[in-house]
Amino acid sequence: MKNFIIIITTLFAMLCGTSCSKEGSGEGGENIAYISGDYGEGKQYKLSATLNGEELKSTGYVSFITHDFKIGDFTLVDIVPDIQKVELKDVSLEEIETEEIYEVKFDGTTTIIGHGNIGISGKIKGGTMFLAVSIE
Repeated sequence: MKNFIIIITTLFAMLCGTSCSKEGSGEGGENIAYISGDYGEGKQYKLSATLNGEELKSTGYVSFITHDFKIGDFTLVDIVPDIQKVELKDVSLEEIETEEIYEVKFDGTTTIIGHGNIGISGKIKGGTMFLAVSIE
């Protein structure tokens, strides 16, 4: 029983004593858990999107996830006409810290056979994804 208590105490001390790395911590009030999620009407976060420069008013959404603030995965659902789902993996992210608010910029492309190149760029700022989609 004494050994069991020592093991539990040691494990508890290890868990409590471990510090979190500041890298990718999202200083400025945001963190990875905050920006990863679904963006769109009726979703967790807001989406402001354009398609080839025209404001996009659809019921589509963007699912976004990052683990390190360096790369992220985007899934565009019902955003691109005639394509239900577009996936962009390993999109480069750039953390921007200002005095006002924290933001993450992104830029990436993928090729869809029969539809050409689909590019995305924009930023996530203050709980909103500002997304520009282009089809070439």
